[in-house]
Amino acid sequence: AKLAIKEKDEGKSSGLAVQEGLGLHKIQNPNDKQIENLTANLDGYYRTMNWDKVFDKDQDGCSLITFFKSCKESATSILLIEDIDGYKFGAFVLKHGKINQVSSTAEQLLFTFKDTLEEPKVFDWQVKGDQHQYSNIQQLGVGGSCEKGKFALWINQDLYKGNSNNVETYNNDILSKETDFKARHIEVWALSD
Repeated sequence: AKLAIKEKDEGKSSGLAVQEGLGLHKIQNPNDKQIENLTANLDGYYRTMNWDKVFDKDQDGCSLITFFKSCKESATSILLIEDIDGYKFGAFVLKHGKINQVSSTAEQLLFTFKDTLEEPKVFDWQVKGDQHQYSNIQQLGVGGSCEKGKFALWINQDLYKGNSNNVETYNNDILSKETDFKARHIEVWALSD
């Protein structure tokens, strides 16, 4: 599948060209096997969609409110995080541009590249638990747990502190190096036809 990747302000697709600035190459280089291998784990319909960057923490700031405003038109997207230890991880999510939302859909997934792996370790819904996503103005959580406040991936309102836990909804490994992490980079890429 050929991806068309577009920076937020450029307005044109560039295929698999390397992005300049603080774009994808900070987290993932689209010429790397990482991006191809991640795309291969999406459902068939999503594999050929265009990627449009709608949020970049380095350019748009450290505000969850700005994050939600930037993502509000995105029905389907990929959340990419790189922590200060260099671990790359995230989630394929549906409708995460809404505040005060609880979402339940089996199409979502979590992934991690751990340290330098090209092949992502992917975690699909395990038919246990149904809180796939939770958000309010103070936090964003993906992969809820039966234990209150525990998520597979959680990030606070300033988009800096987060944590990753093993939860029954995805039966996932910890996505970051340690349970608690600090986010160096966060990007959201909307998928569209």
